[in-house]
Amino acid sequence: MRRETGVGSRELDGVARDSRLPSPVSPVSVFEGVASLLEKSLVREIPAIGDGQRYAMLETIREFGLDRLRESGEEAEIRRRHAAWYGELAEEAWQRLYHEPVDEAFLAEVDAELDDIRTALAWLEQTDDLAGLLTLAGAIGPLWYFRSHRSEGVEWLRRGLGRLPDPRVPPAIEARAVHVAGSLSEGKPGAVERLEESARIWERLGDRWGVAASSYELAKQINGLGDHRRAAAYARAAIPVFEEFGNTEWLADATAQLGVAAFGEGRVEEAFAEIERALAMGRQIEDWYGIGLALNLLGFVATESGDPARAAAAYRESLDAWTRVGNKEGMTGALAGIATLATTRGRHELAARLFGATDNLAAAIGYSLALPQRERAENARASTTESLGRPAFDAAYAAGRTAPLGQSIAEAAEFSENPFADVAAAGSAIPRPAGAKEAGLTPRELEVLRLLAEGRTDREIGELLSISRATAARHIANIFGKLNVSSRTAAAAYAFRQGLI
Repeated sequence: MRRETGVGSRELDGVARDSRLPSPVSPVSVFEGVASLLEKSLVREIPAIGDGQRYAMLETIREFGLDRLRESGEEAEIRRRHAAWYGELAEEAWQRLYHEPVDEAFLAEVDAELDDIRTALAWLEQTDDLAGLLTLAGAIGPLWYFRSHRSEGVEWLRRGLGRLPDPRVPPAIEARAVHVAGSLSEGKPGAVERLEESARIWERLGDRWGVAASSYELAKQINGLGDHRRAAAYARAAIPVFEEFGNTEWLADATAQLGVAAFGEGRVEEAFAEIERALAMGRQIEDWYGIGLALNLLGFVATESGDPARAAAAYRESLDAWTRVGNKEGMTGALAGIATLATTRGRHELAARLFGATDNLAAAIGYSLALPQRERAENARASTTESLGRPAFDAAYAAGRTAPLGQSIAEAAEFSENPFADVAAAGSAIPRPAGAKEAGLTPRELEVLRLLAEGRTDREIGELLSISRATAARHIANIFGKLNVSSRTAAAAYAFRQGLI
């Protein structure tokens, strides 16, 4: 049961949905109780995610219920069962989101449980259940990563890992927690050492998939540090295992890292070939995260190779992939890449705004670009500063830093649609579409479009408008048809040009 505000719990829903937990309360009586609460307006229905139904409880009612629970003497047992339920959900998430192509619908269901996951983690820490804490914080790692909660995930894991060694924690749980902490800390001190440690533990346990997963993450991060030969060795070690296990999404990502390594060592055509191969694998299984990652890398290599048309097309599509799934790390990379590309095309004021937006987004999620992209972006920033002059750069940068994310995405998308527009004519080079009335957008579709342009996912749009995710998706499809566009970024660019954001 999702609460309206503050810390709460989901024990009632957990009992009803999971027969594995012993309970003297039958599912029928639970649902009758919920129905009674609905009739008395003590809880309310909220838009469903997936096939289930969700309910929200007012803060005052929730606090009253918690007080009664404490007085009953059953709080510890209920909270234990609550944490156990979320531990099992996290294990399912680890299998379905980390070992397989990301199931967006399931990820949205897990994301909707984040507040309860936090409640469970706090309880496990409070009761000194270190194994439970590391199990939950590690297994829910895909949520930390895919929904851009890196800093929070790292903090929970740090608090648990800082108390090791502890005989209560099985080595497999430790290996996973260390691996996730290293993956989430990409670009930060100690991240590589964490991944090396997780690989060693998994190797002792004979877990070949675990070793391969850490090897891939090492390839990615060591490429980011510029040691391309070593990174390629890690990627090549991981690839046969992913092939054996049939992990196409992991295979694609490792292949992309071979492309990064090849580019770093000056083999440009090989780099394009490996990254394009990774992109094709991602498209085959509709892995939007893998697609976005490969496109970001392709945009970077194309920019560095002096192919702005190819770079713009890659970044435009990558930005659409990242906004589709709501991953802010990916958005950061795409925006930085487009800002760099704008610099090469003489669009310095736009570049300065996008650098401001990039820095604001990166700071909000505690993320750093990998070294090659970071260095290239810093060089482009210096070039833009020199061209504009410090006062003009600072003003444009500040505007980008404070702009809504959707506005920055729309500006980046509009530029990438036509990177060859003359600087003086940039504002008029792209044909202006008809206004909202002429396009036939309904008031509800305009609401959806504004939220889409802000970078909201289908699920978030549904929650904000109190409609289902499927209904939000249908509105978006209608908007695409009426505007004659095929991507979220193109629709966002339209909203920006029309002054809707």
